[in-house]
Amino acid sequence: MLPTHGASLPATTPGILRDELLADLREIMGWSWEGLPERPGNVRALCKDALTLAALTQLLAPDAPEITEYLRMGARGIAAAAARCIPGGTPVRVELGRFGPIELPPIKDLATEFGTPGYIERNFEFTDSGLIETSEPVEVEFGLPRPDVELREIVFAYHAAFATNDKPALQLLADVPMDLFADRPPQVTERVFLLPHARGLQLVARGDVAGRKFLFEALDGCTQDMDGDEDLRAYAHFLVSPEIELTLLTGQSDEEAVADGTELPTFDQSLRNALVMHRRYWRDFEQNPGESQTHDPDGFIALGPLAWAAMRYRMGLPVNVTSDYLPRSVIEGRGRPA
Repeated sequence: MLPTHGASLPATTPGILRDELLADLREIMGWSWEGLPERPGNVRALCKDALTLAALTQLLAPDAPEITEYLRMGARGIAAAAARCIPGGTPVRVELGRFGPIELPPIKDLATEFGTPGYIERNFEFTDSGLIETSEPVEVEFGLPRPDVELREIVFAYHAAFATNDKPALQLLADVPMDLFADRPPQVTERVFLLPHARGLQLVARGDVAGRKFLFEALDGCTQDMDGDEDLRAYAHFLVSPEIELTLLTGQSDEEAVADGTELPTFDQSLRNALVMHRRYWRDFEQNPGESQTHDPDGFIALGPLAWAAMRYRMGLPVNVTSDYLPRSVIEGRGRPA
């Protein structure tokens, strides 16, 4: 399963009116908000839906000011879900846009919150003589419990926060131990690009130049075999690798990038390439044969490229590439205030 923005709403199809889909999603988010006092874990789902709402809004009303609000909500909610897991943490207070503020309790014990008991695996086969057990029962034990927030979702939160210059989300993520959100031991995909990517962004947000080392490690990891998983290889190649490249180039002028000696292109060249790769992934790549991703809301905004285009614009450096995947209201800071 590839990590994506939205979870509780299916991908759009030509038979579904997108404005009706927007209305449905707003209603779902309202239900999630109302249930947060009793079910604080729903903050993650609510704010993943906010990212989907931002993408659908960009499709229906390009550059609408509320896109910024939805991106901030998505960043803060995912960040709050991660911050609740900090060992020895205190209650997490977060302001979720139009919904207002809420205080969420910390997770005191991961095993109690997320642990799954082992089970007995038994294999049966239907035969002419009836149901026959084909092997001895096997006891299956799960590994150490980890939070239900995925590393890639934390990256989404960072990108949405960088895109909208949202300091509350970045503060929530500042002390989150990234290893906590990986399997133990980490799966190959977590080890080669997910963990170093998240660690690199955390250090970048702190202003620590050591983040570049992790980002180069993640960039290299995107070229790995991924244990033969073609879906993950495509995801890393088309989406993750270009956005990491943009991260490394954001603060440099074109002249500095050429003189740096890293053999990376200029920012505008990299941004144009990232958008082409984004389009190819969502238009041409099929996770399941015969099932197009063209109508999936996750593809309507290029969140990683948007983050670095907006960051660069705030630095006073040129961003000369425009695209329907990049809401200009976000890049230029014309969205609704926090």
